[in-house]
Amino acid sequence: MQTKQQNYDLLDGRIAPQNIEVEEQVLGILLQYRDAYTEATQIIDVECFYKDYHQLIFTAIAELEKQGKRADVITTTQKLREKGELETIGGAYAMTQIINKTSSPLQLTQYCCLLKELFMYRKLIEFGHNAVNIGYSQDIDVFEAYSDLSKSLSNALSLSADTVFTLKEAIKGVTEQIDRNCAGEKALTGIPTGFIDYDRKSGGLQCSDLVIIAAETSMGKSSLATTIARNASLKGAKIAFYSLEMTKEQLAARLLSIESGIPANEIMYSRLPQEKIMRVHKNIANIYNANIYFDERSTNNIENILSSIRSLKIKYGIEVVVVDYLQLIGSNKRGMTREQHVADVTRSLKNIAKELNINVILLSQLSRDNGNPTPRLSRLRDSGQIEEAADVVIFIYRPEVYGKEYSREFSHYPVTKTALIDVAKGRNIGLLKFIVSFDAPTTHFFEYNEYLMIPPTAEDDTFSVD
Repeated sequence: MQTKQQNYDLLDGRIAPQNIEVEEQVLGILLQYRDAYTEATQIIDVECFYKDYHQLIFTAIAELEKQGKRADVITTTQKLREKGELETIGGAYAMTQIINKTSSPLQLTQYCCLLKELFMYRKLIEFGHNAVNIGYSQDIDVFEAYSDLSKSLSNALSLSADTVFTLKEAIKGVTEQIDRNCAGEKALTGIPTGFIDYDRKSGGLQCSDLVIIAAETSMGKSSLATTIARNASLKGAKIAFYSLEMTKEQLAARLLSIESGIPANEIMYSRLPQEKIMRVHKNIANIYNANIYFDERSTNNIENILSSIRSLKIKYGIEVVVVDYLQLIGSNKRGMTREQHVADVTRSLKNIAKELNINVILLSQLSRDNGNPTPRLSRLRDSGQIEEAADVVIFIYRPEVYGKEYSREFSHYPVTKTALIDVAKGRNIGLLKFIVSFDAPTTHFFEYNEYLMIPPTAEDDTFSVD
């Protein structure tokens, strides 16, 4: 009987993509370092190992971990002996050799990402051969074949090893979260945005959520998203930023502007005096090592963006994706109306947020209303399905731009250098409105230091015009 490893190699007579040394490194780290298994299984599963006996070792480790036991070299060797598999892998000596070859555990994520990529290449080869065989045999309806192959490929290349859970497991996750909240182990369940009122209400940016930031042109959509990305990255979050309007240098200049207080356009296009140059360089260190990634080759259509997101998730473990902005995203699909296209893009980003367990922030334009410029859900541009797909919809309103004042409970706030943040839809978190400060020269949103929280009511309409 041929092994799966042999089947791969016999597909076209060539050795399939693999890296035995990296497989040994991963197994060695799992056998020596506590919590390494949890980190590794966020990326790989047993199929990511090419060598059959490496799969046996990983399976033994997984069985021990799921039983709540520590899977070290002794317990794993004993497990393999009990299963009658120890001699198959080369005995206790083979286990010792793996341990002796192990280097730094700091590279575990990198090793796991490489194994995942190699596995994905092997699956592409396998599916390619299957597709060729189906095409020549013509035994299956062509449309059914396309559908089955597409679903199989999508399932095979998914990034999560375990995707099916029972209600018991889901409830356990909730109770564990309650315990953590009560114990004060973690202030937020999600990633902090840097805005106290939003984080208090929502727990931060939540995994699998699609967050829409919407406003009219020049209200500060990109600025708010950049500020949130900056705040989250300073707390250790890993961010992918896709901008269809700005280059990576322009985005970096905005971040440096926030840190230094020097306008981004001066940083990019002016001859700075020595004092300002020194101020920029002094503040570079604040964000220099922030985990913010740009992929400028992937911003021309939604298919490229989705592919890049999956790649960056594998390589860097990104947790938040910012896409700026919806109405500029193209597609390879043909024959769709503008509304259908926008709806398709929005749903695709929501689906990938759920699939990869990440937070996606999508910026969107609002349709103009010269009679009443205050934001409303009905003004989400090009498609009513934007609201339907979104978990959270955040509006930005700066009455200063229109020569207006804040109304009702916010009327005592100055309109100069401020903005109203309106969470107009909040699945699982409810509604919220609060005032923030905004420095236009540096495009920086930040806490309004005299802000007093006034809970919104269901009947409240802060944006109504008096």
